[in-house]
Amino acid sequence: MATFKTINTGAGSINILVMDEWKKAFKYRNHPKTKKARESFKKKVFDFLDWFLNYANSVLPPKPYKEETMIPILLPLKAIQSQTNLISHFRYKTYILREYVNHLKSVMNQSNIDRYEHELLFLGSEMDYTICSLETLKNRAGTVFTPHIHSSYELMTRDIFSAATELLFIEEAPDIANIYLRDLKPNVIFQIRQFIEIIGKNIIGYRDICNANTGESIHKFTQIAWEFIEAKNDKSTWKIAFPVDQNIIVRINKWSNRFVHSGKFTPNYMQAFLLKCLGKLLIPVQSPVTIFDGTNHQSLLYGDIKITKYNDLMNEFQAYIDTKMGGPGKAIIHWLPKDKVHAYIISL
Repeated sequence: MATFKTINTGAGSINILVMDEWKKAFKYRNHPKTKKARESFKKKVFDFLDWFLNYANSVLPPKPYKEETMIPILLPLKAIQSQTNLISHFRYKTYILREYVNHLKSVMNQSNIDRYEHELLFLGSEMDYTICSLETLKNRAGTVFTPHIHSSYELMTRDIFSAATELLFIEEAPDIANIYLRDLKPNVIFQIRQFIEIIGKNIIGYRDICNANTGESIHKFTQIAWEFIEAKNDKSTWKIAFPVDQNIIVRINKWSNRFVHSGKFTPNYMQAFLLKCLGKLLIPVQSPVTIFDGTNHQSLLYGDIKITKYNDLMNEFQAYIDTKMGGPGKAIIHWLPKDKVHAYIISL
């Protein structure tokens, strides 16, 4: 359970989370780079992580949450108003944090512990915010618990430029611990967005959409594959079957687009969770799949994605693009050969 203490600020009092284990760990931040000092730092870090795990285990049910249940609440399209959904939001964050902390414990050791200094700093901030928010929402007496560690979730233009420079010249860093990873790791969100965009095109089976008059790519259609899938994939004329809930992919795509346009990112533990969700799209099938021509195929390039009535899909996608262009003949879709489509075409 979480422990809080009341502090008088002069203008009133606030209730803050007791994070003694976190403070003890960070007293060791500037320790000598010796094996003994690293081992002491590692022990304090693990005490801190275990403190959070004990809290998470006390407030979470033994049964795991489903990804399709969590994603809409973790990545809402608009501000959450319902207190029930707010409580769920912070419970789910606690659940994802617990998974991430268990992962960190499995990979941290005496030789690499110093690399995680920045991560642990921001992890403590996220734990503070999540626990205080959850306990405030659950408290029937109306007591407010105030986070006392602040972390910004927005990249300024200087942050973005600095991160790009650090990443490009990363070999010049004398040690990974010297790299400011807080600004660098949100680059993962760009890659998540690119992954979703490209795999969407590959699943539909086209290379490009061009203006019929100029031959140039139509840039407003960079996100059209998932827009089309979201709008049309529930129809009986054709069907794409995914190994994960389609809504999860669509929601993660919208979240990544918001980051690209605003610079507002989510912490690393959330990025790790979303990568885990998307990774299921690439898990190969265990046995060959019979496709439209009666042959068996098994690809290591993509996962268990299947399409039925592919010709109907192609026709409907062309019609969808024509509608967006204000009429037929204005856009040309450059289709991939059927054996290059990143899905098993079950029927034509």
